[in-house]
Amino acid sequence: MTSIHFGAGPIEYIKALRMLHEKNPEGGAYYDFILNNAVEKKKQPFTEDEKEELSHIFSSRYPAKECYSNAQQLAVCNDELDYVEGWVDSGLPIQIEHAWNEYKGKIIDVTLVQRNEKELKKVLPPEFRRHAKTLEDQDRETKRLENATYYGVKLPRDYLIKTLFKKKIHTSFLGEFFYHCIHPVQKGLKPPKECGNLKEFKL
Repeated sequence: MTSIHFGAGPIEYIKALRMLHEKNPEGGAYYDFILNNAVEKKKQPFTEDEKEELSHIFSSRYPAKECYSNAQQLAVCNDELDYVEGWVDSGLPIQIEHAWNEYKGKIIDVTLVQRNEKELKKVLPPEFRRHAKTLEDQDRETKRLENATYYGVKLPRDYLIKTLFKKKIHTSFLGEFFYHCIHPVQKGLKPPKECGNLKEFKL
C-alpha cells in the first residue's frame, strides 16, 4: 500500500497520488499529465524595472484564502500575466492546492503573503494558528513563505477567460482542463474550441 509522507515535496506528493491510482486509468492519466507538464520553481526577485511595471499589482491588497479568484482576475485583467495552478510547499506538513500568476516566468503570489497576526489566524489552518502569535513567529512565517516551492501547470489564457465567462465562478480549473481538453486528445478525439492551442503540453 502506498503511503503519503507528510513533509514530502510537491513532486513526491503527486507521485504518491499517482501510485494510489494504479488501478484507475482515468485518475492515473491526470497525475501523469501533472508530472509531465508541471514545473517546480521558487520565487525570484524582480528587477527595479519589473517592479515599476507591476506596481499596480504590488500596491494592492488581496483577500486571504481566495487564491483562485485573486490569480484568475489578475490574469484576465493583465495580458502580461500567466495563470498557474498546482501545489505549493510552504513548509507546512501538507501540500496546499494553490493558484498564482507568473510574469516572465517569475512567480507573483498575491494570496500567500506575509500578513499581520489577525490576518494570519484567518489564513492558517486551526492547528497552525499558534505560529501567528508573536512577532518572532511572524518573522518565521515571512521566511517560510518566501522559501515556498511551487509546482504547477500554466493554463491557456483563452481557456481561462472562456471558462470563467461560462461558469461565472472562481474555482480550480486544472482537473477540468485535463478531462475537458487534454484527455480527449489522448483518446484520439478533437478537443473543444475553447481549449485553444495545446501544442505546448506533453500529452
